[in-house]
Amino acid sequence: MSTTFDIEHTVTADDTDYAGNVFFADFLKWQGHSRDRFLMRYAPAFLEELNSARTVVTIRCQCEYLLGITVADAVSIRLSIPTVYFNLATLRFAYHLLAPDDTDPLIARGEQQVACVRRDGNENVPAGWPREVLRAAEELGGDVSRAFVD
Repeated sequence: MSTTFDIEHTVTADDTDYAGNVFFADFLKWQGHSRDRFLMRYAPAFLEELNSARTVVTIRCQCEYLLGITVADAVSIRLSIPTVYFNLATLRFAYHLLAPDDTDPLIARGEQQVACVRRDGNENVPAGWPREVLRAAEELGGDVSRAFVD
């Protein structure tokens, strides 16, 4: 059983500044890509429902940068979901440089806390997670024992 959902990204010039350094914000953008692709694979019906009555909002996100990367570097973004507690889920991201020698050094790590909510006028109220999302989190080794279930 895999404990991460992995995607790959090849760094392009669009990801970098004039000196060839990757924009810090792009690491956060890649977190969003990883999360969305996870939902596309494991919860497509929920993904279609987002931004209607029920949605997922990011409560906080962070990223710690450990090594620099540049154009043409291949990066593996590895998503894990350690906990789903009530309507909140913690998502962790490990960014690895895909090295020719298979050492795949850790270049950054990040985390998001997201909430499943329903819109009630201008308010967001806690909502339960669809079973398909919780099953996928469990497959990644996540603890969903205290999750709100829809």
